[in-house]
Amino acid sequence: MALYTDVPAATREARIFCADNQYRPDTVIYSVYCQLGRKAIKSKVILGVIAALVLLVILVVVAIFNAQALIDVLLILVALTSFAAFALLGYAAMQVVALVKEVRGEVTVLVGTAQETLTEVQGTVRFMSESVVHPATQAMARASYAMAWANATRATVKSFTEPLYKRRT
Repeated sequence: MALYTDVPAATREARIFCADNQYRPDTVIYSVYCQLGRKAIKSKVILGVIAALVLLVILVVVAIFNAQALIDVLLILVALTSFAAFALLGYAAMQVVALVKEVRGEVTVLVGTAQETLTEVQGTVRFMSESVVHPATQAMARASYAMAWANATRATVKSFTEPLYKRRT
């Protein structure tokens, strides 16, 4: 299929192809669009390879006739590349510093929220202690005191009345 720059013409051709071969039109139209994109990418890659080869030929010719000029140009290119890399490294460092500051701010917010939650939990524990646990423990203590008094009273009564029962038998 030829490389189309006119999308309606490609769509029209795809619909005719569908009618002739009984394919779904949307599938074929999508396929035509994909083929158009792939061909455009392939043509750009081929163009890039040709440009790289031309540049390589120019560099070889310059190296044959004037090697010192080629070395100077390459040194300048390496220096510019290292300068650009250093600038990008500095930018990355500034981004890391900004990220650390942002994380510090978020951690401060999280610590504040955790302290608020801890305060609420302490209040809840205090409320439960005062309104449920403390009265329950007091009631259990009073019940145990009453049971102890009842046991002591029973033991005392038993100790006084037991000799009487032994005499009757």
